[in-house]
Amino acid sequence: MLPPSVEEGGNSAQPLRPAQHFKFPPRSHWPREARGYEDTVPLHEDKGAVTQPLHERQAMLLEVTSDLIRASAPDELGRMTFERVSSAFGADICFNYRLDPPGHRLRLVFARGIPPEQLEAAQSLELGQVFCGTAAGGREVVVADKQRIASDPNGSLVRELGATAYACYPLKASDGRLLGTFAVASATREGFTADEVAWLGTITNFLAQAWERFEAEQGLRASEERFRSSVLHSPLPTLLHDDREQVLAVSQSWLEGSGYSSEELRCIEDWTARAYGEHSDQVLEYIRRIISTEPQAQRTEMMIRTKDGRERLWSFVGSALGTQSDGRRLFLCVAQDMTEQKAHEEQVRFLMREVNHRAKNMLSLVQAIARQTAAREPEDFIGRFTERIRALAANQDLLVRNEWQGVDVEELVRAQLAYFADFVGSQIAVRGPKLRLNASAAQAIGLALHELATNAGKYGALSTDVGHVEVGWGVDGDIFAMSWIERNGPPVRHPERHGFGSTVIDSMAKLSVGGEVELNYATSGLMWRLTCLAAKALEPGEMSQILAEGEIDQTSTGKVRITAP
Repeated sequence: MLPPSVEEGGNSAQPLRPAQHFKFPPRSHWPREARGYEDTVPLHEDKGAVTQPLHERQAMLLEVTSDLIRASAPDELGRMTFERVSSAFGADICFNYRLDPPGHRLRLVFARGIPPEQLEAAQSLELGQVFCGTAAGGREVVVADKQRIASDPNGSLVRELGATAYACYPLKASDGRLLGTFAVASATREGFTADEVAWLGTITNFLAQAWERFEAEQGLRASEERFRSSVLHSPLPTLLHDDREQVLAVSQSWLEGSGYSSEELRCIEDWTARAYGEHSDQVLEYIRRIISTEPQAQRTEMMIRTKDGRERLWSFVGSALGTQSDGRRLFLCVAQDMTEQKAHEEQVRFLMREVNHRAKNMLSLVQAIARQTAAREPEDFIGRFTERIRALAANQDLLVRNEWQGVDVEELVRAQLAYFADFVGSQIAVRGPKLRLNASAAQAIGLALHELATNAGKYGALSTDVGHVEVGWGVDGDIFAMSWIERNGPPVRHPERHGFGSTVIDSMAKLSVGGEVELNYATSGLMWRLTCLAAKALEPGEMSQILAEGEIDQTSTGKVRITAP
């Protein structure tokens, strides 16, 4: 069986190839046998010798080179060459071998005049084996007449074919690498003349150059395919396009990030129209300027619209790559979705400003606590000041633990009642829905709860075994309310003077949330109640959650209402 690359006869029509990357070598690059022969000088007095005037040889050479330029595949080269030279040389046998990639054996790519029973043996040759292998191994032309073919051990294959004239040239690349061999033989001639051998050398020089061109083009195409494959599998969104604005490759990460399919992005205008909406014309003009001027790598950030309508910030770097094998100029664009990173950077900047602001507020608060404690309670300054700073620290711990995203009201209450944890459930009742206070409200309410708990432990309901405290909170419509109610404690008297504790539970709490504080020194026990707009005290989003929960209760109660106990 013949391999697909070996052609035994036949001459199918092939498409023309553009005559690029192929040039006629100067005379100085012709084989040395071809220089200086102006007429025919037979090597033998052979009655079958074919003689041709020089102008006919030159015409034949032009026809061969024209065919080689038009060849669309490397396997056609040997056939085209033989069909042009066979009649001129009286040749009816041809061997065209290609050196395999490891460089150890010759592989037959075209043959003519070889019977099927002998073709199998000719499929593969070692370097130095028979005449073709000898020409390849020595990188020199091998010429044999009838006498040498009959006596030379390396002429066995040719001899079996009945050939009596033979010439084989090694095909060498411009850098001297061996590409293969090309040989012709005749069963009607007794030898080839010197100028025939020289002209064959010139022709095979063109054949080698055509092979080298195909080799370079195939290597370039393979390289382009590898690059295109790397684009398709790039982890970063990557798009390859040409100077005709055609998209040649687009990575899966680009498609996944934008939501569009490769069928929707056949050209640059497809992308700009989909991704930039009303700004598509400006973006398309920007890309066209890059194509026309080929500047250094260009970096820009643009908002794109994904297929599902989301706005995403992408960073683009575009650069010219060079010219493809078919002459098109290539451009590469690498993108990165910066949406989350920009949001994170903005959050960091915001947090830095917020930390600076809160640190100043905290220092001011500590200064106020110290000044008020020293002025109004000088006899126990260290103890009272330490307790208040500790209460403030407890608030901070909760805020930090929740990354300054608010504090759960119940957690805040329990943190400020830590000294009375054993009383919770017996003397202290804590009731209310799950709500989150914002940072400012948590600091002020936390300090107020600390002062209320300290006062209850010293003078109020928690100073006796029968006293009770109820701490509750809730939302009624858009109003947030929180209360501290003491019962069954010692009789309560209105204080004769207002210390810093009174300021904390009244003025400071009221100002921090822009609300109202009701403070009742009833005989049965102290009652403290804070009311304000829920939006002033609660974290953003809490109200929507409350409303959602309210909608669930609306069928049973008819009213969205969460009240303090």
